[in-house]
Amino acid sequence: MAFNLNDRSWVKFEKGNAKNIESKNMDPNGSINKFTISLMRVKTGGEFPPHIDPYSHFFYVISGTGEGLLAEKVYRMEAGFVTIVKAGERHGYRNTSKEDMYLLTMNIP
Repeated sequence: MAFNLNDRSWVKFEKGNAKNIESKNMDPNGSINKFTISLMRVKTGGEFPPHIDPYSHFFYVISGTGEGLLAEKVYRMEAGFVTIVKAGERHGYRNTSKEDMYLLTMNIP
């Protein structure tokens, strides 16, 4: 499968108490078994409050800035920053800037 992600529409991200976040699924046909990869747009004031998932995550910040939470540690997120979240680990993030923050996210069973 090959496609231009710019041709895909943003979809409101409606998981948990997330607010002002949109996503583009980078594997819309589910070709990669039990693995998801998405481009996330976290608008100004957007956040995915602290939560725990039964699977691991990988976050890569493409642009923008914000704050992340991993376990009980709060850290600055900016372009080039990577976060690896283990299954069962408390985590969250929010946009603290006046521009959109873009993240590449992967959910790994």
